[in-house]
Amino acid sequence: MLDKFLAFKATVEAEHKREGRPMPSPNDLDDKFFSFQQASPQAVARREGTERWAELYHQTPEYLQLAGLIEEACREYIRRFARPGTLEQVGKPGDFSSDMWAAVYIPGTVHSHHTHQMSIVSAVYYSKTGPRNTPIVFSDPRGAAPIQNFEQFEGEHDFEPAGPFHQQFSYFPEEGELILFPSWLVHKVPGHNAKEERVAWPYNYKGSTWDGWARTAL
Repeated sequence: MLDKFLAFKATVEAEHKREGRPMPSPNDLDDKFFSFQQASPQAVARREGTERWAELYHQTPEYLQLAGLIEEACREYIRRFARPGTLEQVGKPGDFSSDMWAAVYIPGTVHSHHTHQMSIVSAVYYSKTGPRNTPIVFSDPRGAAPIQNFEQFEGEHDFEPAGPFHQQFSYFPEEGELILFPSWLVHKVPGHNAKEERVAWPYNYKGSTWDGWARTAL
């Protein structure tokens, strides 16, 4: 996985150098690598749009196994914490969709405050964290409303949750750990300062007609 990202990074940087453009920032590389991937496990199962990373999508059965395990974990989360009847409204497996992609954090990568729109449950699986772990930070929705337009803030620290609900919760995941949370919960990943890469696999469980806030904020 890391070999693919590092090769992708080298290709992008070579293009920028050849065209006389500034070198991409760690965040630029993260965004470009996301766009490079086929983020739909359903499409991967149908072998759609998988040619650019065939060694992961076609030759690594663990990819779809992981997606399936996370899907079931999300469904169990809904059974336990969502409004009764939520799963019954979905009905057939074809009534939902999901996203899963690899996010590689190199020194300097930051993911500022955001939510996962159009999803009901989100998850992150950590395949590599390193000894100097970087946390995922959650905000109290009373001080950081899910409907806030966080993209209007240019810098990582330009937005701060409003008091008296400004306390944030930092969770330091272990390698091999899976965490789940409602998709409306505002969160961020502060600047990754460790020398070793941090590899996470974000996942969104989506239903086209679901209101995630109404379904999970009981």
